[in-house]
Amino acid sequence: MNTSRFQRRPIRGFTLVELLVVIAIIIVLAAMGLSVGANAIKKARMLQDKSTATNLAIAIGKYYQDYGYYPEIDGNAGDADTTTQSDATLMNTLLAFGTDGRANNPSGTVYFSGSRARGSTAAKAYRGLFHTGTSHVELFDAWKKKAPAKRHFQVAMDTNHDGKLFDPFDRGVIIHGIPVLVWSTGKDGEDASTGANDPKNRDNSQSW
Repeated sequence: MNTSRFQRRPIRGFTLVELLVVIAIIIVLAAMGLSVGANAIKKARMLQDKSTATNLAIAIGKYYQDYGYYPEIDGNAGDADTTTQSDATLMNTLLAFGTDGRANNPSGTVYFSGSRARGSTAAKAYRGLFHTGTSHVELFDAWKKKAPAKRHFQVAMDTNHDGKLFDPFDRGVIIHGIPVLVWSTGKDGEDASTGANDPKNRDNSQSW
């Protein structure tokens, strides 16, 4: 009886080269997945900042409607447009928070609401409102970054009431009819007035 057809063939294993090729393919696919995921996260945070910036601009506009003037920063009202950021000076007023906030917003109206920031201290806070005890509240953008990067939302207000503001991303452009501009400086924490295509402006999010 011929039993040769029942003989088991030797099992051939992967060679070292084949294993390296498989590992390389896995690494490439993983890198592609990470890149897609990182881009999705970046876009989500930019959209979140755009929404927050828009809501902050609306809050400042409502404050103006009620009081007849903007939350005046640095005493510039009547002389020039005001530029500021969403630190305690502005946010205390909009939230009627702390002694100074209640003084500047005696009606006690809360014009802005948002989620609580992440981070254990103001220096580490991001993505929301950070309260320091009962005296200060600040609003930080969605990006986890450190000073000197700009972590607050940036604000320009038409406090001289001439109906125009300079485009913060291009000083050669004047924006008409929008009294409040709010923007985030994005992941890099930087912005520039040299044009929208400046690399510092590419990840910014704006209200207008």
